[in-house]
Amino acid sequence: MSYRAFAFKMSMIILLILSCLTCSLNKEKGEIMVKVPVIHNPINPVAPPGIPSRLNVTEDLIIVQRDGDEELFSCFVRNVEADEEGNIYVLDCGNSHIKVFDSTGQFQRAIGGKKEFNQPTVMHLIDGKKIMILDFGNIHFYTSDGIALKRVSIGKYKHYTSRSFELDSRGNIVASLYHKGFNRMTLRRYIKGTLSKSDQDFRAIKVIDAFEDSFSPPEYPAFIPGFRFKVRKDDSVVWAFTTEYELQIFDADAVPIKKIIKDYEPRKITEEDKKEISNDFRYEYGDMFFATYDLAFPENFPAMDFLATDDIGRIYIKTYQKDGKDRIYWDVFDPEGRYITCFSLPKRELIYQITNNFIYTADRGTWKSSIRKSVVKRYRMEWE
Repeated sequence: MSYRAFAFKMSMIILLILSCLTCSLNKEKGEIMVKVPVIHNPINPVAPPGIPSRLNVTEDLIIVQRDGDEELFSCFVRNVEADEEGNIYVLDCGNSHIKVFDSTGQFQRAIGGKKEFNQPTVMHLIDGKKIMILDFGNIHFYTSDGIALKRVSIGKYKHYTSRSFELDSRGNIVASLYHKGFNRMTLRRYIKGTLSKSDQDFRAIKVIDAFEDSFSPPEYPAFIPGFRFKVRKDDSVVWAFTTEYELQIFDADAVPIKKIIKDYEPRKITEEDKKEISNDFRYEYGDMFFATYDLAFPENFPAMDFLATDDIGRIYIKTYQKDGKDRIYWDVFDPEGRYITCFSLPKRELIYQITNNFIYTADRGTWKSSIRKSVVKRYRMEWE
């Protein structure tokens, strides 16, 4: 072998070793860039042949407080889930408990209360047998009958608030956590958010994504960006950031496997929209909020509002687009990420669970004589 050939061979070996070392170091830092397939969808739905592309949604059950009845829900219902028998579990943050109804909407029992919880914000039903509740720095585990099992501290995240958390089949927790504060050096308020996976004792496994945003008082953003996500039956995680119409899909080990993009036309924020949003802030935070802050509105609504999945892996995105009846459109993607159809629901309703061709929703309350009442609904789905 000539000296030139030997030198070339040795240089390639060295480059290979350095490449492996660099890859290993980047992996430890979480910096590996993984190329994933991208599904790009147009503005209008296009369902592949042979796939149901029309969805009819009809009200099947309404659970609401009647005039003169004892208070059924506060205006702060935060989650609704159903077990295999159709029993419905409703997390009422305002009353610090979970109310359980049978499949016909008849009240069965209440779990927890102000003595057990401070302010529960998230609930998750595990196999219809156990319940997880996030409550002011702790995760509580209960049986579906209301028997306390254990309590786990979320450690360094105890001062964070959460929009959502879910369990995969391995018992790991996927959670979006947020922390608000004030930077005395810059005189700006900030919000930090993380989307992460941890074990049931809240020991971190992986941070999927993180962000930080800030603003200067007295302005307060009408829309604070955040994560939306769901864990599917195969333990894959579908997640998005509200400012972009992009969905990321990670596998059970939090490795990215697919990206879904949809074209959309941003909806402009009107003066009527500003008035309605301001009323929502005033109701939730009180008049003192407006004595301290001025709401700052962008030109357009964010790309998306909420995310849900069903039991076969379809993805549902709540947009800000209206139909002709002042309802809001939900876009529907098949399990492969193709935009196949859309339907509309009342604008205040959020979908919390879709299973066995039923949709379970709760709204953010309806006005009546200065009292705001939450409503829980079940919809029947029919695909064509």
